[in-house]
Amino acid sequence: MDEAFSAYIEKSRTSLGALPQTLQEQMSGSLNSLLAKDRFEHHETIDDALVALLDRTQEEFGEDVVATFVRRLVLDLCEHQLLHVQVPQALVDLQLHSLSSCMESVQAMQDSKLRFDHFRKPLEKELSLAAGRTIFVGGAWMVERRCLAPTPLSGGVLRMLDRRPLRPLLSAVGVYRDCLVIHTLERNLRLFKPEHHETALRNIAIVLDADTSLAGIYRQSWFLDPRVVELSPKLAFLTTIPLQNGAQLNRIGPATPSMIKDATTRAPARQKAFEAGTYVPANFAYFWAREDVLAWAS
Repeated sequence: MDEAFSAYIEKSRTSLGALPQTLQEQMSGSLNSLLAKDRFEHHETIDDALVALLDRTQEEFGEDVVATFVRRLVLDLCEHQLLHVQVPQALVDLQLHSLSSCMESVQAMQDSKLRFDHFRKPLEKELSLAAGRTIFVGGAWMVERRCLAPTPLSGGVLRMLDRRPLRPLLSAVGVYRDCLVIHTLERNLRLFKPEHHETALRNIAIVLDADTSLAGIYRQSWFLDPRVVELSPKLAFLTTIPLQNGAQLNRIGPATPSMIKDATTRAPARQKAFEAGTYVPANFAYFWAREDVLAWAS
């Protein structure tokens, strides 16, 4: 563990003060639950027991205690990650910076005095970073290691099945494959720019190169839709490098209501086309095989 960061964690933990004994015991259970997620589950998954615990803590002890609980949980997750999660040496400094930013972000959420359910989604991302379920790769992006079906044919067939019991078998026969899934880190949207995106892709290549079990990069979103690029050319950078270097882009299906809202909010051209019926948001995904990623990066 980095000694300076270790000292920072201990100092932060001391400044927070103690929790009631019952909460301290429950926090250990929450820590184990967050660390026990398997590679088939989405990184933002926070189990219902933790959600209920945070709600009960806020009701019984108030905002200050639930804030202490969450910040102590983040500190413990960060400490565990630094001890047990292997990050390529070239990305160590970036990851230490990410964990520091994670703790600052959580503190900012707590200082807002809003209820837990108001910031649940961003908190889930911070917990995934702290636990090492995702790795910050620069700019406005992080990656999650997840086992999934990256090709449109297998993905389409599997969506018609009850996949959960089949996942280990499908992984064993190569239908499900371990990939790095790209996600946007909303607190860094000021860095949602082409130059930072290329840096993030190069850092992802470093992670791929260090782990031969990873099949490649997978990304899924409404903003990968070629129609979006026509209406909003500034977003073309999100697909240019992958598609020019071997990635395969496919339509996954219609956009969800939340995707439609994201695709048409604060975007006059897309909003106008949507209202005119000339743009219907859709969900697209690309898979970029490891050999193609590494060939580009080299």
